[in-house]
Amino acid sequence: MELGHIREWLKILHEAKTGKNEYLTAISEAPDLDARIAEWTKQKVALENKGHRSLKIEQKFQRAGMEKEYRSQYNSLCCDAHNNLRALVDRHIEMNGEGFEVVYYKAYTPDDSAVHVGTNAELLIRASQKFHDFFKSPVTAEVAQYRAEFDVLRGEA
Repeated sequence: MELGHIREWLKILHEAKTGKNEYLTAISEAPDLDARIAEWTKQKVALENKGHRSLKIEQKFQRAGMEKEYRSQYNSLCCDAHNNLRALVDRHIEMNGEGFEVVYYKAYTPDDSAVHVGTNAELLIRASQKFHDFFKSPVTAEVAQYRAEFDVLRGEA
């Protein structure tokens, strides 16, 4: 994770250094920008020399014991976030008795968003439980209470 963190920041720093991205003006004008790039590059190389490699998203889920979430909920969220065909059809196609029609401004109800809200909440609660259990956190019982409350909301308790 540390290597991935450094790599992503280096991308931003190198983009800022070009001076062509108005969203990164504050970074591009930092007087120590070159020193930051040099230091983070040094840290990146040191980690790579120790054998550290960035994990792919699937590997992260596997290590967390959340392969099922990766192959279901995460997949759905990514399709929605990255506007793949499944998401675009869901947002802009309405089926009718004679076929379908394209809808540019489809009206959404709270029920249309419920699946995403529920999926996000489920992923966050499961990940929180695993995190707190793994580190033997003093708030493990509180996280378990959130789990129980969420299950009641979903009608599963």
